[in-house]
Amino acid sequence: NQLRLALEALRNDQPQIFWIVNRFGYSVSAEGTSIELYSHYSAEECAVRIDRVEEEARRLTGVLQEGMTPFERELALHDALLQAVEYDGQAKDSSEKPEPFTVYGALVEGKAVCQGYALAMQLLLYYAGIESTIVSGSASGIAHAWNAVQLEGSWYYLDPTWDDTDDGIRYHYYNVTTEVLTQDHGLYPSYPGKTADGEEQFNVWIPVCTATAENY
Repeated sequence: NQLRLALEALRNDQPQIFWIVNRFGYSVSAEGTSIELYSHYSAEECAVRIDRVEEEARRLTGVLQEGMTPFERELALHDALLQAVEYDGQAKDSSEKPEPFTVYGALVEGKAVCQGYALAMQLLLYYAGIESTIVSGSASGIAHAWNAVQLEGSWYYLDPTWDDTDDGIRYHYYNVTTEVLTQDHGLYPSYPGKTADGEEQFNVWIPVCTATAENY
């Protein structure tokens, strides 16, 4: 359980490590515990893909201008990301085709599911000097992921996937409170909790979002 928590925290905190498979092996001996992680790609493929992610991240962060407030930086990146990516309604299984579930799928291939949107948003916010984290739960009866963003010392929820619509970009889920978000989103419990149906789904950490000053 501790290893699973650590791996989940690593994947959430470092979206640029998109090549890690969500499973691990370990062994225990007198010398300690050895952990074995796995990759979706070869070392050569990783190097190429990592360069592509960094290239696209630099391109999208080009919308940032000197003198922007944190809110304005977040808004510019939110809009740039949603203009660059579209929802991949065909993606079903990350083990068979991991890209839509990663920052690579969102930034390089331009197609992603909610997890890819959220991880890409987090990476762009990191480059902009804005702290954020990934939050997971459910929406419309299916698993879902989005961001929590810290501005001026307060936390807000941001759901870039649900702001990306067929009619264009909207801001219904831009820096909202927990009260607003949970009207149609369900939060997975904090570790080591389980969902109501007994699934082992959890959040590493859930921020309390009550501020409204930086709402769109």
